[in-house]
Amino acid sequence: HGGPPKVVARERRKRSSVFPPEPAAAAAMESNGEMSYLASGKAENYCIIQSCDSSFVKDHLGTESSNQLGKYLLNESIDKSDMHPAESEEVESLKENWISNNRFMNKHWSRMNELLPSLKEKPQNSTLEESLSTSETKWPWEDAMKDKVAFQEMLHDAELTVKSAEMFLPLFKESLVRITKACCISASDEITISMQEDLLIKELEAIQKMKELLSWLLRSSKEKEFVSKDTKDLDQTLSESKMDIESLRNEVIQKEKHILDLSVQLQQEKANVQKTYCHSEAIQTVQIHLQSQVEKKEEENNLLRAKFQTMEKNIAEWKRQIGEYKQKILAEKKRKVERRNALKRAAVVQKQRAENMKVVVENLFSKIKEKEIQLSEAFSASNIWKSHHEIIIEEKIKLEVQVETLKKQTTDLVMDLSRIEEDERKSVNKIIQKINFVASENKKISTENSRLKASLADLEANFITEEAELEILHKQVHQQEELVEQYKIEVAKLEVKAEEMRTRYEKIMHDSRTITEGRDLERDAMKSQTEARQKEVEYARGLQKAAEEKLQKDQESLLSCQKSCVEKSKAIRELQAQINHSDEFLKQLFLEEENYNIQLKYEEVKRKLEEIELQNKELENQLVNQEDSLQKTELQFKQKLTEYDALARQLEAALEDGRKQLTEELGKINSKEQSFQLKILDLENELREKKKEKKELSKRLESRDKCHEVSLKELEHSLQRSENQNQSIQNYVKFLKASYVTMFG
Repeated sequence: HGGPPKVVARERRKRSSVFPPEPAAAAAMESNGEMSYLASGKAENYCIIQSCDSSFVKDHLGTESSNQLGKYLLNESIDKSDMHPAESEEVESLKENWISNNRFMNKHWSRMNELLPSLKEKPQNSTLEESLSTSETKWPWEDAMKDKVAFQEMLHDAELTVKSAEMFLPLFKESLVRITKACCISASDEITISMQEDLLIKELEAIQKMKELLSWLLRSSKEKEFVSKDTKDLDQTLSESKMDIESLRNEVIQKEKHILDLSVQLQQEKANVQKTYCHSEAIQTVQIHLQSQVEKKEEENNLLRAKFQTMEKNIAEWKRQIGEYKQKILAEKKRKVERRNALKRAAVVQKQRAENMKVVVENLFSKIKEKEIQLSEAFSASNIWKSHHEIIIEEKIKLEVQVETLKKQTTDLVMDLSRIEEDERKSVNKIIQKINFVASENKKISTENSRLKASLADLEANFITEEAELEILHKQVHQQEELVEQYKIEVAKLEVKAEEMRTRYEKIMHDSRTITEGRDLERDAMKSQTEARQKEVEYARGLQKAAEEKLQKDQESLLSCQKSCVEKSKAIRELQAQINHSDEFLKQLFLEEENYNIQLKYEEVKRKLEEIELQNKELENQLVNQEDSLQKTELQFKQKLTEYDALARQLEAALEDGRKQLTEELGKINSKEQSFQLKILDLENELREKKKEKKELSKRLESRDKCHEVSLKELEHSLQRSENQNQSIQNYVKFLKASYVTMFG
């Protein structure tokens, strides 16, 4: 930089006159201008094609320079008589090498002339996606891309040409060094040789770029295949998601049917509870009726007891009367015995006087015997009456025992009824408590549903914020695309796919919202949100991976630039050793300018890489935060799902317990009702039988009373008759006494 500016300007004019500016260099110089608006891949392809075009346009210059060098070697061969023999041998070897290299280069130029029109026919403004997707473009390499074997062979040929050219460069350099050492070449010839060497290097770079372009085309074809595979996978995932949505719809319909069945069962259970309540009321009425009947029966039993007491009093009086009658009969017997003795004595004394009276006495004895027979019959009748009385007492005792058993049975029935009522009340209270518990649980579930809806609203707000953050990330990605221009097309594709997925996702969400109106809406929304977030996270991860790959590519390009810089510096040093001290100053200025420009570019690239690394770190942090938030939301969603499942299970268990208890209680109530009905029927039958028995007993008692009355009347009549007979006998005895007194004095 310390030299005079006129010399630098003159040297630049010379270089521009010898070598016109290439389009690739112009594109590199104008990278801050027009190239900032182009994608990286398009710019590189454009530069490669333009450099190839310019190199082939300047083919005449290369051939001229090579021809000049050949002429120079021929002239040297003409003047070899003046040279040393060793120098002449070196010149001949260089000549042979030059001829072989010319042949190889001619082959290479012919190959490049074949490939160049096909590359130039591609329009400059067309993108990579259009060149790969459209079938109407006149891109002649499309057939070659279809035929992968031919394309790979062409790549192999290009690699061989590049390797052979790379092998040719050091030989060419060595030959140039030998020529410069062997021959005295002027400074202008050395400059032309160096320029031709630069041309060869640039041509090699153009060949390498052609190789990269061919590999890039192969890579793009593979990427197209991968894109087609990805589209197929996305279609499969969409079909699977549709199937999942249909299955979820069916599950929602089944759950709604299950809820309707549960509501119908609850109504049936309520009706059954009302029926049980009506049955309990009927049982209470039957119990009251039975109690009234029992009271009536107790009153009847009391009346029967009073009757039995009166009968016992009557029987006691009858016994007393019978005892009195027995005493009277005994007294009369004693009197009769005494009378008999007296009569015997009187008969013995008055045998003769009483012969007329024997017939009368015999008649009297016959009458007395008849009276004794009647008395024995009366005794037998009284014994029979006693036996009947004892039988009646035993029947009375049995009836009392039966009454006591009936009382015990009635008390047991009353206790059973009270127990059944208490059990029914307890069961009804339990059922009411369970119904209240189920209602409270339903209220809790409704509150939890409202809370879940609120959490859903919060999650939707978070989702909106995350969408805003994703838009910010997209903006950052666009900025990265401006910095790293090759990635722009892939990002555009991914954005189009993301928009399509968003539209599909919105359609799916709309369909799912219209179909699933209920509790399962929240679950589906949470699932869809988590799936969308997972997709967005995967999309962001893909972007991150692509950015990392792009960074690796940029680093590789930097390393290649550094290597090229090192190689250029080595070449410059070798050239500096060969050029004179006067030209060294200009070369140093030029090299310093180039180094300064390279350093500036290196610093800019380094700064851009640092910015990209910072942005990648920020994106990684954002992705980590989003993953943490997604994990938290997934955990919350899982917890809520578990809670909802537990509540649903509790509801189902409570409903099943209620149903079981209702069925058990209904079975118990039915069994108790049947047992009560059987007991009532048995009691009614027993009451009927007892009524019949009471009627029969009353009839028997009435008949016995009548019989007793008849027998008493007969006894009274017989007693009256016996008294009348006794009086008549006494009168007769008195008459006999009087007659005896009158007759015997």
